[in-house]
Amino acid sequence: MSQPDSPVAVTAMLTARPGSEARAAELIAGIVAATQRHEGMLRYEAQQQLDVPRNFTFIEQWTSRETLDAHLATPELLAFRAAAADVFEGPADVRLWRLV
Repeated sequence: MSQPDSPVAVTAMLTARPGSEARAAELIAGIVAATQRHEGMLRYEAQQQLDVPRNFTFIEQWTSRETLDAHLATPELLAFRAAAADVFEGPADVRLWRLV
């Protein structure tokens, strides 16, 4: 288990509903841009799978679990989650990682 002040990495995989790929990319671009100014963010980007364009993956790194938790409570992320419910299938597959 990581220490409270240890860096935390995150991967989050989402699948857009059929026909929603453009809207998904638009929502993701917005949250990526907004997150660039969040305290503790070391890396925050999103990728779209080339051969299955409905699949998106966030790749993140935060200075600590506390800064990640603060990011998760921002108005921007709460708005993204609300909009995402209509655009993506099911919940995101979110995984937390630590450096080894």
